[in-house]
Amino acid sequence: MAITEKYAIQSCTTGCYLDGRNPNHSDPWLAERPPHDMYLQWQIICLSTGTFALKSISSKKYLDGRNPREYDLLLTDRNPEEDNYLQWDAIPSSNPGRYFLKSCSSGNYLDGRYSRLPCLVEEGRCIKTEYIEWNIIRLP
Repeated sequence: MAITEKYAIQSCTTGCYLDGRNPNHSDPWLAERPPHDMYLQWQIICLSTGTFALKSISSKKYLDGRNPREYDLLLTDRNPEEDNYLQWDAIPSSNPGRYFLKSCSSGNYLDGRYSRLPCLVEEGRCIKTEYIEWNIIRLP
């Protein structure tokens, strides 16, 4: 299948982008490079469940939302249609154009406040909501 639309996922806290790395890695990073870098590009795949999966263009792996007791993110190549761990919801923030990305498996949110490693965090543990706000930028 040809990828027709590409997106960059930018933390509103750090301004860094979600980095899908290369196929040899199983952990995503946050990077300060410009979003035209292929490692920072993602495909958003709408699923029959009404949720979506985030697929890295560089690694060809999906972002894994883990279970409620795990906070470190993973990248995996399992089928997202059949795997709740790879399914996400985008919840609009009160700030226009920003979203909270919530894992369907853990119920936790993608947190971009750290400069190198994104993680998952429970909503109640967030000190500020901007830690879990993301810009989803469609790329040319």
